[in-house]
Amino acid sequence: MTGPKERPVRPVTPDELEGEPVHRLMHLASGHDGERLERVIHDDLPDLTTLVVGNETDGRTSQPLALAAYRAPRAVGEDVVLEYLAVLEEHQHEGLASRLIDALRRRHPGSAVHAETDDDAIGFYRRLGFGTGPGPVDPRWPGTRRYTCRLEPAASLRPATRADYPAILDVMFSTAMSRESTWWRTTVGDLETRLAEGSGFVAERDGRVVGCVMHVVEGDRLVLRGLAVRPEAEGQGIGSALVAAVESVAAAQGRSEVLLAVSASNLEVCDFYRCLGYADSTEPCTHAAAGRPAPTVLVKALAA
Repeated sequence: MTGPKERPVRPVTPDELEGEPVHRLMHLASGHDGERLERVIHDDLPDLTTLVVGNETDGRTSQPLALAAYRAPRAVGEDVVLEYLAVLEEHQHEGLASRLIDALRRRHPGSAVHAETDDDAIGFYRRLGFGTGPGPVDPRWPGTRRYTCRLEPAASLRPATRADYPAILDVMFSTAMSRESTWWRTTVGDLETRLAEGSGFVAERDGRVVGCVMHVVEGDRLVLRGLAVRPEAEGQGIGSALVAAVESVAAAQGRSEVLLAVSASNLEVCDFYRCLGYADSTEPCTHAAAGRPAPTVLVKALAA
């Protein structure tokens, strides 16, 4: 049997939205049944990002055991808004709801998590470190006292400035990048050029820069450069959040693609970008260092 710690968090599938477990979970989360429950599932959920904790064994997918449906941030600094959270009764007190909250934070480490709840669940949110206060009346639950809950972001993202250059270099040089890479020859002057040609972001935690990324303009697209996260902050979604921040800039500017190049000595990171929707490209890299093996170019087309 798969234990609670092994159960993966994953997006819900279209078929599961029609299945009995999701209907049970949404009944628990919303308090509705019948036609009202069907409206919630078919009208509300398509506009939300929905994650489930499954019970996968032997490579096969079985029923969702817990569900979180939330409104994802559309820009850097916006909150994750948790709309629905539920665990099947027979799997409560196994830490599944906490795992879903943790998954939200890993997906959006630069965003706070906002939720509203009632007397039955307020203790759960407080145990996870949410700040709480009186909430507004919610027409979905008339006559029920509501609370507003907010969990501060794992790391805050903001635009990079010249004052960040020493910290950015410190982050870059803390990584396990191969010594064969030109990465190690990056200077403050290089960062100055990149900031002049584009911009960048840093991720901070407790006042310390733990991640960084730069981007420059190339035609109708942005080129992502210099993504780095301190080793002790890896695996927490900070790199993904920095990439998403660059993509948000590109989309806001009406650009069609984000492009990046991975040096031949660092190809193990290609899968990270592929998981974020980047595809290998055969086009040459205009930023390739002379006399060095050609890098792998990856491109992500942005939605129009």
